[in-house]
Amino acid sequence: MPSKRQSEVANPGRTAAMIYLGAALLGAVLFFLATTFTGDYRAVARYGGAAWIFLLLTIVVMPIVIPRVQKRAKKILTAEEPLGEAATTGFETAEQVSCPIDSLDLGPASLEPRLGENEPCETPTPPEQPGP
Repeated sequence: MPSKRQSEVANPGRTAAMIYLGAALLGAVLFFLATTFTGDYRAVARYGGAAWIFLLLTIVVMPIVIPRVQKRAKKILTAEEPLGEAATTGFETAEQVSCPIDSLDLGPASLEPRLGENEPCETPTPPEQPGP
């Protein structure tokens, strides 16, 4: 059985749909409850309003949620891949390990200097890990 993280990465569209449809449904239910307990509205107005709120919230929230979920899935995928020195020093990504050599930084694909410079560089200390 795949873990939660694997299912998010495998199908970020489904994860995003669950989030924005859940938010829209929650909004519709809250609207329905508010109109039921705070006013004298007919059933058609309550149900129609709840459907309208669901539709509008789906339209508004969908373009906000989808890119965020895709970005998160991409970040999870890149974090699971070994990143050379970054994987062994406690840094989360290769971008956090840089080595300026004549104002050049190391690229994320490899931790080798780009112009063949073989000067040693200082590796910053890894961030503190929170205790258990």
